[in-house]
Amino acid sequence: MEILIIGGNGVLGNALQAQCNRNGIKHEVAKTLTTTEPETIRETPLYNLYEGKIEGLNYSDFSRNKIAILLAGMSSPTEAHSDKPSSYKINFLGTIKLLETLEQYGYWTFFVSSVEVFPGKKINYKETDSPEPLNWYGHLKYRVEEYIRTCLRHCVIIRTGWNIPTTQSRAGRDPVEVTYKSLLSTRPQMVVDQYFTPIGADDFSASLLQFAKTGISDERIIHIASSEVFSRSDFADSILKKSKNKQLNNYKKAFYNDFYDSAKEPRGRINGLSNGLLLSISPITFSAIDEIIEIRIRQLDTMYRMNSTC
Repeated sequence: MEILIIGGNGVLGNALQAQCNRNGIKHEVAKTLTTTEPETIRETPLYNLYEGKIEGLNYSDFSRNKIAILLAGMSSPTEAHSDKPSSYKINFLGTIKLLETLEQYGYWTFFVSSVEVFPGKKINYKETDSPEPLNWYGHLKYRVEEYIRTCLRHCVIIRTGWNIPTTQSRAGRDPVEVTYKSLLSTRPQMVVDQYFTPIGADDFSASLLQFAKTGISDERIIHIASSEVFSRSDFADSILKKSKNKQLNNYKKAFYNDFYDSAKEPRGRINGLSNGLLLSISPITFSAIDEIIEIRIRQLDTMYRMNSTC
């Protein structure tokens, strides 16, 4: 098995590379092309988000058992909402162009989608549940999913939610760091009645690679999430309990209906994924979310170089 990881810059990309290295899996990484990097230090191959193509890659170099994992895109719902023209070009037009190319060259592609395709009304959405995205980010993910279902034969949709890294990389979206930074602000607020099914990025990567090893099944949609349910305030409580950073502040409780302005950027209140189908295909034992958060807190205490006690 040879794997092409597209979007190796972020939380999941770094975790997948580490898993491949640990398991001796041959892989190539196409990092996302950014305009902030000087031409002289840019690595190849590079994925051009807007054009939907990988520069510096010979698609035919891989063996017959070719697998691509597509992670790249605009990963923040807030960023996607604030710049709809760019997010449409990146998360839809560029994505389907790349998917077409991968299909043409005979790859089995795993497209990483999101729990945001659902309306946020229950904690255990199954693969067979009908998507109904609330926000622009989820809408774009769902449009790609529709394209995959109607136009591609060799593509699997992987849905996931919040992924927590266990490395000190600051690339990508990290719910623990987002909460940690909020607690450093003067008067933080945390929503106590908004719930998710997070997962460690290492567990996500191990699950995805294990599923790929079992051989491509008839399943075209798979959910990868833990069985644990967390709220935003649960993240904050864990951080306040375990961090040694004295500059963190206690938060004021807030409620979903009061905190979110649905006219600006709608978000689901209860948005989690069922992992029953995944576990029936390739059983895996997930790490406890509290343990993953604790590892991340120690890293963040060091990264932010704040006053701490032993």
